Amino acid sequence: MVVRLFVDDELSVDADVALVDNQHHYLAHVMRSEIGDAVLLFNGKDGEWSAVIEDISKKKTLLKIEKQTRKQNEENLSDVWLCFSLIKKENMHLIIQKATELGVSVLQPVISHRSVVSNVSVEKMRLQAIEAAEQSERLSVPQINEAISMKKMIENWDLDRKLYFLDERGEGEILVHSSKVAYLVGPEGGFDIQELDLMRGLKFATPLHFGRRILRAETACFAVLSVHNYLSGWH
Repeated sequence: MVVRLFVDDELSVDADVALVDNQHHYLAHVMRSEIGDAVLLFNGKDGEWSAVIEDISKKKTLLKIEKQTRKQNEENLSDVWLCFSLIKKENMHLIIQKATELGVSVLQPVISHRSVVSNVSVEKMRLQAIEAAEQSERLSVPQINEAISMKKMIENWDLDRKLYFLDERGEGEILVHSSKVAYLVGPEGGFDIQELDLMRGLKFATPLHFGRRILRAETACFAVLSVHNYLSGWH
């Protein structure tokens, strides 16, 4: 299996890339890579490139880029956001990981009334998203925003983007395909009545009915993204 890594470097033929710290440790000590081994690199803008290990020293691994293997425009992801209420950290990790695999472009943590945590590390979430992008062969890493209150999110909403919010009371509409869309999923225990009433009063927001079963917050995220991908024809 060829190792695949996200880097911040510009990628082009014959460019050198030096890996240090965790990526160097991963290649040299976890994967036990050797000089001459191939590595795939991507940076979210230049596509995917094949590189070869030229040197492994105590503190870094040096790669030489040989050729492009995929162009950036081959990814063809839909413009979909996932707005999710803060939940337990281990379950939030699952949301970041699976949403990245399912192709979201933006992840927006939301502080709602029943959120069980009030702050999260964007840097930790980004590292989780990078790992998921490397594993799933994405060519990009989703943008991850700072956690904000639901009120602030609504106040700054782009009115050109359709917003669906999952309504566990079962009074919403059935999901239809939309090319510029966001999905808002509530916390453990769901949105409170005031939050649901607030969302129902917004012209740009639509309640979404997602079956009779009450889903866990992380399950609801995976389910709605999977249906979105099916309707959009994404593959």
